[in-house]
Amino acid sequence: MRPVTVIRKVRCRASRLDAWAHVSNTLRLNRAVGTSRVAVTLRDTTGLDRFEVRGRLGGVSVTYLEQPFAWSEGEFFAFERTFLDGPARTLRTRYDLADVPEGGGCDVTVRVDLVPRIPLLRPIVWFATKRTIAAVARFLASVDDRRSAAVVASSIDRGALLAAHARLGERAVGDALATRLVDHVGHADDLDVAPIRPFALARDWSVDRLSLLRLCLEAVPAGLLELRWALVCPNCMTASQVLPSLGDLGERAHCHACDLRYDTELDRAVEAQFFPHPLVRDVAVEPYCIGGPALTPHVFAQVPLEAGAEGVLRAPAKAGQVTLFVRGGLTALVDVVPGAPASVEVTLAPHAIVFEGLSVEPGGTLRLKNESGEGRHAQLQRSGWVADAATAQHVATMPEFRRLFGAEALRPGLALKVAQVAILFSDICGSTALYARVGDASAFGLVIDCIAYGTAIVKRHRGALVKTIGDALMAAFIDPSDAAAAGAEMIAKWSDFARDNALAATIELKVGAYAGPCTIVKANDVLDYFGQTVNAAARIQHLAGPRELVLSANLAERLAEDSGVERVEGFAAKVKGIDEPLHVVRFRPRGVAT
Repeated sequence: MRPVTVIRKVRCRASRLDAWAHVSNTLRLNRAVGTSRVAVTLRDTTGLDRFEVRGRLGGVSVTYLEQPFAWSEGEFFAFERTFLDGPARTLRTRYDLADVPEGGGCDVTVRVDLVPRIPLLRPIVWFATKRTIAAVARFLASVDDRRSAAVVASSIDRGALLAAHARLGERAVGDALATRLVDHVGHADDLDVAPIRPFALARDWSVDRLSLLRLCLEAVPAGLLELRWALVCPNCMTASQVLPSLGDLGERAHCHACDLRYDTELDRAVEAQFFPHPLVRDVAVEPYCIGGPALTPHVFAQVPLEAGAEGVLRAPAKAGQVTLFVRGGLTALVDVVPGAPASVEVTLAPHAIVFEGLSVEPGGTLRLKNESGEGRHAQLQRSGWVADAATAQHVATMPEFRRLFGAEALRPGLALKVAQVAILFSDICGSTALYARVGDASAFGLVIDCIAYGTAIVKRHRGALVKTIGDALMAAFIDPSDAAAAGAEMIAKWSDFARDNALAATIELKVGAYAGPCTIVKANDVLDYFGQTVNAAARIQHLAGPRELVLSANLAERLAEDSGVERVEGFAAKVKGIDEPLHVVRFRPRGVAT
């Protein structure tokens, strides 16, 4: 049947890339044109219709099958839907952006092709399409005046909001940043608070991201926010599932869109997200759309291909290296270099990406043929993209989390990986003799002071105290440079600590640190670290003498010149439980005789 076709062009003063950021945000666009939030059911199929979606379009309740979007950043995006009920059979929508040659700005053209279910419904479909296109045009025009966009805010209990703000103040979190967060929860658009991603918000606000993350953690017991855990696909970087507790995590997760099974590594696949407490603000979390370029900003081109179909991906205009991803996990690196071919032929086989060469000139094309036997989508992604994700590893290494959420731990028996963490051990030399010399009470008091000394330095360098073992301290750091700096400060400032504590003159401190992959488990109701990295850090600490710091060679390279310690020697050490020798460097405070 002949479709109802409606085309509308809107001229914007904004540049094409600025307009793209506005137009390609399908969550805001769908809401602006009257689309409802949608409920999604996953479909097991070899085709492209992988999601069954239920919602309201143009005021009519419909169920439709959603295919992956197609787009090329800054140029166009398009999608297709097959309706299972309602007045239409199929929908095709495409947005094209083009520079205006004279005077600047850009044109945004939207085309909608809608096939009625039966001829008698053609007038109804035409009317609904015209009305929707008019709403789309108003949204497109709003790119030139962002302030005109109305804030959509769900029901807010002002009394509960003020009470939560007061409780934040009682928790000694009453600064300007706390007030700003409370104002954000109370007045920001629904799409900006469900969820709140602390690192992304900190970037937008130009504030320290760890400070904002700490504030969000404090806001949970204050009754302002709720903490949830998103399982993030390593490819599309969107949440395939959101869980209320770390205790609900399993070892593996699955992204239906990308058809990827992935380990729930705490530093890569689990993100801490915050939502307004429902007593403060009841925000719906169902999306307005499940696809679109703005949801995956690291993907600058995508094409869906049914089995046997052909399609094109356009390379970026800037030289560099990008990643070709095909649903199911196939990847290949693409070199975008001047002088390379303008077009490259690529075949998507069942278990491989087949090509003669993957170098293409800037702005060139990859011509794809899908011979995999099933529908797949292919993407070109920015290599090395870093998402604004406050991972579970970030959170787990923060003292505030361990203090506030001691019971929020993994389920018993579950061991999850982190790709890298720096582990530091410190120990006191001569504590046994001290107990015999001054008695248990005095010696124990000094040990407590020593632990407090080390803990304060760990916190100052963005680490977390994992546990104490007698008079020894174990700490974890996300950034290895912080571990090296903390160890150096412990050694460099020990003489100042001993000068202020008379009993400390008879004891010394030794410190060691090592970085590498690790395993996190629940032990004694808190998160603890296990594995060869922990073993290596403990062994390295034993290599240190009184008032010495021993670091693995890679950590030693990160130590700043003004760290207060100086290199004594580098050496290879064979230690118990580790097959290969450890390459380490010994440091002492500056000015101490070697």
